[in-house]
Amino acid sequence: MARSFVSVLIDTYNHERFIEQAIVSVAGAGFPAADREIIVVDDGSTDRTPEIVKKFEPRVRLLRKENGGQASAFNAGIPECKGEIIAFLDGDDWWAPEKLQRVANVLAPNSRSAS
Repeated sequence: MARSFVSVLIDTYNHERFIEQAIVSVAGAGFPAADREIIVVDDGSTDRTPEIVKKFEPRVRLLRKENGGQASAFNAGIPECKGEIIAFLDGDDWWAPEKLQRVANVLAPNSRSAS
């Protein structure tokens, strides 16, 4: 089965204590970097969140915007996503190791038939 390209969209606001774990849980999930992108939308953080995210560049793309809430962060990030599948993660959360692969396996056949 061909693999779909997946965009992982992480929203964050003042999550300096958690954002690194969120990014690492996606980047280290065993899903090939060539088959995914990670975009972090910083919703106007006033702490060290942007500095921490920048440590992961260029593997992670950081978008910054004025604070407007979680929905506005996702709305700013969605048009930037290149994936056939967009997976959402909050900046104060993390994923189990096989989550992205399982989601892609379930959605890949459906995304192709909808085209």
